[in-house]
Amino acid sequence: ALFTACKLKVFDVLKEEGPLKAVDVARKINASVCGTGRLLDVCVALGLLEKTDT
Repeated sequence: ALFTACKLKVFDVLKEEGPLKAVDVARKINASVCGTGRLLDVCVALGLLEKTDT
């Protein structure tokens, strides 16, 4: 998951844009919403990202 998130530049997008919904991250990295949501959930479970209610 870490390799994939780095390859897709997920962390770069979040660093530049701030907190985003999975759909917005998916658009920025040109990936499916479903796959991006799963990737973000795994990153949260691994402690790489924090999930907020915003």
